[in-house]
Amino acid sequence: MLTPRTLISAMGSWLVLATASGADLTLKGSIAVYPVVAPAAKAYQKAHPGSTITIGQGIEESGFDALVQGQINIAMATRALKPEEQDLVATPIGYDAVAILVHRSNPVAGLTAQQLAAIYTGAVATWKDVGGSDLPVAPGSLHEGTSLQILFANHLRVTGTSVGEGAEKVMAYSGGSGPGLRLRRLSSVAETIAYVALKPGAVGFCNLGQAAVAQEKGAAIKIISLDGIPAENATITSGAYSLRFALQLVTKGPPSGDAKRFIEFMTGSEGQTFVSANGAIPLE
Repeated sequence: MLTPRTLISAMGSWLVLATASGADLTLKGSIAVYPVVAPAAKAYQKAHPGSTITIGQGIEESGFDALVQGQINIAMATRALKPEEQDLVATPIGYDAVAILVHRSNPVAGLTAQQLAAIYTGAVATWKDVGGSDLPVAPGSLHEGTSLQILFANHLRVTGTSVGEGAEKVMAYSGGSGPGLRLRRLSSVAETIAYVALKPGAVGFCNLGQAAVAQEKGAAIKIISLDGIPAENATITSGAYSLRFALQLVTKGPPSGDAKRFIEFMTGSEGQTFVSANGAIPLE
């Protein structure tokens, strides 16, 4: 039997926060929203004893599917709702962006979308071709289907898919000006940051919030500009930085019950501190 104290257990890509018997709340979806919501859920538990919160992360569309099928209460999402999803309601809890990362020692301060597409599709082989040193480019990519990978590929007008099996699985990018390229497949934002920090020729992408926090903690990464626009709060808020997105909690119909109370917590002053703590931009 569960005791009143919080029990935290890992179940694959799920985080279960449980206390004594009470209301249940289940969330699933975007890896970009998860780092904000997971620690906030712990604080919510303390304020609302007797509840069980289960949080899963991964492919964003799996969250939408589970929500529509009635398997979860809230989907975590970054994309806009589609016209056919009129029965869903998305509530923003903050804002973030896709950041382009290179190693801290890389002299390149920025890339254009065209240059990035050329790198990821094999048209550019060394950093010298884009104003850097004579060092091979080593791009890495989050696996297909994650919200960040979809935003990145759509913006560059390229296609990235997983190929291979098991440990041999890689990402294959095509489109743009290059012949196509197979490159390192990265399973998480943490792995992306570690990959770029350990490899001088690396380039990767992840959400700005987590990248900024890692950089502040000493990770050997550098966040570079895209099309001459730096990824920072002012440019994301204004929309000048093109790879911006909202951190959203999505419900089937207007939020009610436990879902409504949790969303109100996330949009309130205490919940917004977790948005800021993760390097993202709060609502106000």
